[in-house]
Order: sequence, then C-alpha cells, then structure tokens
Amino acid sequence: MEDLLQEFNHLIMVREIKGNPAFLDIFIDQRKILTIRMNVGIIRKEKFDDSPVYFTGDLDFDPLLLGALPKTKAGEKFALKYDLRKVVRVKKKRDLEFYFDDKLVLTMKILGVRHEGDNHFGK
Repeated sequence: MEDLLQEFNHLIMVREIKGNPAFLDIFIDQRKILTIRMNVGIIRKEKFDDSPVYFTGDLDFDPLLLGALPKTKAGEKFALKYDLRKVVRVKKKRDLEFYFDDKLVLTMKILGVRHEGDNHFGK
C-alpha cells in the first residue's frame, strides 16, 4: 500500500466483505480523506473509455474526489455542451445508478460516508 501511495497522488481503493465490494477509500497526497460504505449490484460489464463522468443530483461528498466533473458552473456548462457517455444519477443522496451510453451498468447504495477525522459513518 505504501508503494501505491508513493506512486499515485490520487488513489481510490475498493475493499470487500465476503468477496463483495463494500468500501471505497479515497486517498489524496498519501492521506485517506474519505471512506464510503456501500452495497452494489453489478448489472453488466462494459469496457469504458476515458471520457469524463457527470453526476446528476446531490451527494454527501464532492464527486470531483472520484475524478468526475465538478459541481460548479463550469462543470454544468461542460455537461450541457457535450454528449456525455458516463452519467451517474443520484437519487435521495444515497442511491446511485451508473449509465454508459444510456445503458444502466451498475447500481450502488451508499450506506455511510466517513470523512477524515470522523470516528463513525454518517448517514
């Protein structure tokens, strides 16, 4: 893990429970800044490109941490101007639907979010 953190400035690690994805740990500058507890339902496998990801709806964290377009006026203008292939629709701040070319590929339910320094998961 130390080698990865020294090699990459921005790292997202998926941890599992009994073989199922359960946590996303987000590291920036060799520090864990956010952990997301989740349940996922894998719908279908898809080969993605490197186009930007756009989140619709509100989250308990900034999607920019995941490399998505920022929730700023500039990010919104970019999203309106281009035909985005990767869109994440957020419902009730906890239910996420991941689309690629308008096809549902993954669903995720966020069970909790823990920011750096918190001792427990917030809901």
